[in-house]
Amino acid sequence: MNPFKQPVFKILAILVFGAAAAGASAADTAMTADVTALQGLQQSWVQAYNAGDANAITEFYADDATLMPPGAPSTVGKDAIRTFFVSDLAEAQHAGYIMNLKGTLDGGVAGDWGWLSGGYTVMDKAGHQVDGGKFLAIYGKVEGKWYLLRDTWSSDQK
Repeated sequence: MNPFKQPVFKILAILVFGAAAAGASAADTAMTADVTALQGLQQSWVQAYNAGDANAITEFYADDATLMPPGAPSTVGKDAIRTFFVSDLAEAQHAGYIMNLKGTLDGGVAGDWGWLSGGYTVMDKAGHQVDGGKFLAIYGKVEGKWYLLRDTWSSDQK
């Protein structure tokens, strides 16, 4: 006798599998909301970069975050990250560079950890692309707020 052919087992199976599906749906919705939040943070980071605001950029990072820029040693901690961006932004502002995110940002969340990856372009005053590449940003949630923990990017320019 197949127990799943019995009415009670059918009802239990529907309830169990239905609850599991509903739970997955709620989890998917929460993850989607978190990924959307991270995408918004990344857009805000770019706006702060284009405004030349090293202090605003630094606020996106956790106190013990690590910045891993191309062609330079890793930078650890908010003060060191701020120092890096003060110099980097002075050069970018002087040259009139504007950074843009390229395409759709991919991301995911698992508990209090999140990540984003995507592409970027850097344009000069005349609208010519002077750089472009990809990035990976690892986020952590602390007391309900997302912070960058690890931030790295690499240029596609040769």
